[in-house]
Amino acid sequence: MSNNPFSLLADLFYPRLCGGCRRNLYGGENFVCTHCLLDLPFTHYHRMSNNPLERMFRGRIPVDGVTSLLFFNRGGMARQLLHRVKYHGDTQTAVAMGRLLGLALRDSPFGGCSAVVPVPLHPSKQRIRGFNQSSLIAQGVHEETGIPYHDDWLQRVEATESQTRKTREARWDNVATAFSAGASLAGGVGPVLLIDDVLTTGATLEAAARVLLAAGAGVMFATLACSNR
Repeated sequence: MSNNPFSLLADLFYPRLCGGCRRNLYGGENFVCTHCLLDLPFTHYHRMSNNPLERMFRGRIPVDGVTSLLFFNRGGMARQLLHRVKYHGDTQTAVAMGRLLGLALRDSPFGGCSAVVPVPLHPSKQRIRGFNQSSLIAQGVHEETGIPYHDDWLQRVEATESQTRKTREARWDNVATAFSAGASLAGGVGPVLLIDDVLTTGATLEAAARVLLAAGAGVMFATLACSNR
């Protein structure tokens, strides 16, 4: 717990709450308390070559690595935290979780990427929501790793339907032509670390990555969460 009197007063009058158990946060605790942090369902896939996520993309697209920080299970803490971001506008938690992802990736092959690029939202959807959670996560990764952040290398040119409840084939059809290269995309760089919030079938990441690959960039994928495979 911090001994800073101003921090103590802030915690007293404006308590910060754990995103998991909703108890007060103290001192150096960030978006979750120490107890909930230890209970987060980490995948450790960034330490595993040929992990299940990499195998999922094999034969689909030539990526240099795939990882997710947490398992996303119904009723689990990762789902709860991401829902707070997406549906309650908890942008600070998105950045903090991005920093946690960046901390995990920093001393792994993913930490050697030349750029951090978030999967973009269509401008119309971002105006409604007010933020892009993937951009906030990517900013946290950038802050922790120092990898340059570029949110203008990809553009979302189609306002696609929600991917929820779509089959894998329908998801691909929904996003196949949704992305284009930004004018500032640097070809011949790589690998680029492409960031999204949740990996399910991988259709969105694949569609976005094809634009980067076509521009001559190598690609690695990192998301905050994935289904338990």
